[in-house]
Amino acid sequence: MVRTKTPPDTGSSTLLLSEYFDAGDERFLAELYASNAARKLQVFGPKWFADKRRFARDALLAYIDDGCDRPHHRPLVKKLFKHAESAGDDELMAHFMVAFDKIAPRVFVTKKRRVPGTYTKGKVQLLRDDPSLPNYRSVADRVGRFTVKTRRYLQRRAWRFFRAMARRSPVEYVRVMSWILAQYGDGQFDPPQKLLDAWGLVHALFWGSEALDRQFDGVRVTRGRSMAELAPAPYAEEAWRESYAFEPLFIMLTRGQSAMVRNVAAGLLKAHHRDALNEIGVESLLALLKSPHTQAQSLGAELIEKSSGLSRLTLAEWLELLAVDNPYALPVLAKMVLKFVTPSRVSLEQCVQLAMSRPAPVAELGFEWLKARKLASAEEFDAVLAVRNAPAESVRAPAVRWLLGVFESSEFAKPEHVRELVDSRYEDVRKCALESLESAGRFADEPLLWAALAESPYAEVRAFLLAHLALRSSALDEGSLRHLWASVLLAVHRGSRAKQRAITQVARAVADEPAKADELLPLLAVALRSVRAPERRGALAAMAQAVAKNPSLASAVTRHVPELRMEAAS
Repeated sequence: MVRTKTPPDTGSSTLLLSEYFDAGDERFLAELYASNAARKLQVFGPKWFADKRRFARDALLAYIDDGCDRPHHRPLVKKLFKHAESAGDDELMAHFMVAFDKIAPRVFVTKKRRVPGTYTKGKVQLLRDDPSLPNYRSVADRVGRFTVKTRRYLQRRAWRFFRAMARRSPVEYVRVMSWILAQYGDGQFDPPQKLLDAWGLVHALFWGSEALDRQFDGVRVTRGRSMAELAPAPYAEEAWRESYAFEPLFIMLTRGQSAMVRNVAAGLLKAHHRDALNEIGVESLLALLKSPHTQAQSLGAELIEKSSGLSRLTLAEWLELLAVDNPYALPVLAKMVLKFVTPSRVSLEQCVQLAMSRPAPVAELGFEWLKARKLASAEEFDAVLAVRNAPAESVRAPAVRWLLGVFESSEFAKPEHVRELVDSRYEDVRKCALESLESAGRFADEPLLWAALAESPYAEVRAFLLAHLALRSSALDEGSLRHLWASVLLAVHRGSRAKQRAITQVARAVADEPAKADELLPLLAVALRSVRAPERRGALAAMAQAVAKNPSLASAVTRHVPELRMEAAS
């Protein structure tokens, strides 16, 4: 084999690197990453490891977390790793294990294989070594990166350190390993088969799994088994069953960055630490419920009813629990609040705040408490009006109906309050308010309300006014009435009975008062030119009826609608 020479050192200045390091300059790492002076970096390794400054330690951890796979940094990585291993540095070895589990990736390749029981070949996907990584020492020297074989060796050697720790001190092993496992992220296992490349992680979590086959060149799925069959089977499982493992597992569950790690932690907690889970305090329960991860949230929801400390919670702590955004827990929490909290402990402001919550269980709880309150002042009355805009649909419409009932008897209610409901941006709120007007509620005869309907931007509100215009027209001035008709007739995007009513009412007004023909006939002309046949027919019939009732309108109709010729009957 012809061995190529290592390329000459180029890149950043080693002198500048040492200067930044000695001065504790934040530019040190950037200068280090840019360097490819392999031999000089190797010499620099022992000095860096021996430095006890916080700056040097933080930089060392950040360098390992960078991945340990930069070209021509092999000598430095190996030197630092050997020093950490010899010194028994748990922290550095933990970071090395996570980093090395990422540097031996395999890729999927498509191969043709004979289909069992047939003579035909089908395509299958197999995991193979990444072809971009060097396989031979000569290539590794040229590109300055670890060979595939060395990568696997580093993975096994890092795991060997913690395997020995488990035998020597199970307590320390569980503590350190829980932190290590929490550092793995979901992105590393996409697709899930890439889990098999993480030698240390696979052994830590699935040591006893029969679904995996561990070979010298990597981990594979056992023939006839699948990844779905993986169940928690950690190395030194007896240590994870001990009471001292409860807190480390809890940390893995709440802080783990990988769903797989959180699933294993939840499984081990339920299997071996059920009594400790049932005795957790409020802070731990909140940590589960507030977690952004479903594994922790669902476990927290499961523990709510079994927690022994709920009866001792203060009102502030209950409200803090209800503020948790957890769809698994909130229905159960709402029931527990009703059990342990009396409504008299909750202020009116807190009731309104709960009723205005977005999660339905919390909003329904707040509304139930609110309905039991008697409003003693105008300030309290104004405060409860906020529930008309409750985000939860299951609360908003019932809350509006309750408000309308309050309006009937409260001395603080005014017509303007009903108008706010009619002008609401929510359709269900407007519907409730219009039903109240139609059923002759307390403010059903207020001109202010009926005049407000003509100005509404909502089609169903204007249609409601048109349907009741015969009885309520006295509440509108002429300008509002014309505005109403125009708004309905010009709504070109929809056809409705409201348009037919408007056409009939305009024609009747023209026939009764010919002096207003020049103002109102253009509205009928709009309907006559509509693309919808029913509206054209309705407008034509309305104009004919108006001319029949008042023949003097024939000339005005011809003037506004030149294409239509009408002659008064002789």
